[in-house]
Amino acid sequence: MKFKNTRLVLATVIFLAGINSFAGTPKNIILMISDGCGYNHIDAASIFQYGEIGRQIYEQFPVKYAMSTYSIESPVYHPDSAWSRFDYVRKKPTDSAASATAMATGFKTYNGAIGVDTAKTNLKNIIERLEQLGKATGVVTTVPFSHATPAAFVVHNEKRGHYVEIARE
Repeated sequence: MKFKNTRLVLATVIFLAGINSFAGTPKNIILMISDGCGYNHIDAASIFQYGEIGRQIYEQFPVKYAMSTYSIESPVYHPDSAWSRFDYVRKKPTDSAASATAMATGFKTYNGAIGVDTAKTNLKNIIERLEQLGKATGVVTTVPFSHATPAAFVVHNEKRGHYVEIARE
């Protein structure tokens, strides 16, 4: 099932990898993922560190995107509901496997899925797409590479807990 917002981000990153911009063709594109982080987290960090918003160094990056990463099992996020009922955010929350798959492939999937759709069919991720364009790629992580977020950019598995299979792939 396609969702335009995640497809747009994926298409934009792929487009940026191959175009000439006002500053020339980019030598590198770095996708940074702050796990569980949103705009309010960035503002909170800025207020804590500097006493005002807008001061975090990554807020000065020339290109920034945000995207919807909830799973197909999760309800569409409504901030007003989240603020008015604490139990709202505990109803079928998205896990990092489904979230990272949305980021890496542009498609939403079920919780626990890494690089596969709801029919458990492999989805092409951004790394595979860029390598088809002859680009050098890599994944750098602060957690084991078989964990959901880094794995979603390079493997396909119907269950995030299959750590050995994921590591082998």
